[in-house]
Amino acid sequence: MRQFEGYFEDFSPDLEFVSPSRTITEGDLANYVGISGDYNQIYTSDEFAKKSIYGKRILPPLMVFAVATGLYGRIQGLQDHFLAMLGQSWIFPNTACVGDTLTLVANFPKKREIHHPDRGIVTRHLKVINQRGELILESEGDMMIGRRLS
Repeated sequence: MRQFEGYFEDFSPDLEFVSPSRTITEGDLANYVGISGDYNQIYTSDEFAKKSIYGKRILPPLMVFAVATGLYGRIQGLQDHFLAMLGQSWIFPNTACVGDTLTLVANFPKKREIHHPDRGIVTRHLKVINQRGELILESEGDMMIGRRLS
């Protein structure tokens, strides 16, 4: 089997990739809230979170998307000819917490040619699953991907 090269021509609806997994640490959460400035108490206060509907602190949903982006980048070849993100929708059906191990599943339901001969548009569909098999994030969006020029 040849290695996936990540050109527009290589993407198809039957492709599915699974990333390596990553366990989220307290340090990961501290770094994210420090960089983003999102110090919401549901992420940062055990006492506040105990009284919430979750009963414990959760991860910021956009942190989960940031982790998904990193997991996507760990799949060999997928970003080799990436040119631009054109849009993205997110659904967060469940929450994640410090200590959860997250894995990304990526597939590519459609693609289309455009008037530029050196690139095309690929739709990517992402799912982030925790160690219990629960869907944490589902996302879909279009990317501009370079074409083979030979």
